[in-house]
Amino acid sequence: MANEIIISESGAQVGATGNSATGGTGGRDASPSLPATGRRAEIEAIMKSDMNRYYRDGLDKEYGALLEGRSTSGGRQGQIEAIMATDINRYYREGLDRELAALMERGDTSTRGGEDPTVPMPARDSRDLMLEDDGAGLVGRWSDHGGFEANLEVAQRNARQVVNSIGDHREQRVFLEHFDREVPATARYAVYEELRQGRPTFIRPATDGEVKLFATTETGKALVRQWGRDAPEKVAVLRYRARRLSESMYDEVDADVFWEWLFEQGPATSVPLFDRMAG
Repeated sequence: MANEIIISESGAQVGATGNSATGGTGGRDASPSLPATGRRAEIEAIMKSDMNRYYRDGLDKEYGALLEGRSTSGGRQGQIEAIMATDINRYYREGLDRELAALMERGDTSTRGGEDPTVPMPARDSRDLMLEDDGAGLVGRWSDHGGFEANLEVAQRNARQVVNSIGDHREQRVFLEHFDREVPATARYAVYEELRQGRPTFIRPATDGEVKLFATTETGKALVRQWGRDAPEKVAVLRYRARRLSESMYDEVDADVFWEWLFEQGPATSVPLFDRMAG
């Protein structure tokens, strides 16, 4: 949801969706304390100006390899940040998020996230990016129902709230980058539309059975415990939004890819993400 709706106009544009709705286009500065010289500077320039080339030419992998060579905090902090930038699943699976937090707590505050990756992208740029991808249908619907810019503003605002619930700016950039790179375009645009529609109102609370089913996963269990007596209502909201989102994805294969990707996100990401979506 980054490129097309939250691509930042500033330097650190990471993992937007290359799309055109939120603002942070994808140039992630995963190691702001490392001088941008030589090959790294070349790749970052491409990352900020041509996100499609950045992924097409495999520069994301080369960039990650360059970050592996960082020597900050005895080299370990740089290694963890490189993993976070290139393999977010491993980052959480191996508990590297906690290790990085401990390293930073001991005094290195230069990597607390950098610039906000959710700065809204200008409406004209967002529209152009959508039209270059598979977003012509969404552009048309938004234009015909209230105006493209007005609908985009709502989607951007809601996207920013959701993404800002995830960790610091660096973690948000990594999340957005993976969203842009791994989620098919049709699914991304369905997500944008869901963000525009927002939380439903006057919805019937979930049954005890539905709440128990939701709590069978680690993320669901944590959320039900966190929500307490509000769990039936919040579970119902998430179920409703998931159904609405699935119905808006006209390609079943892309829908399967999206849901698989979403459920692979670790609790550190999915708990705040689902909590924000539940309202």
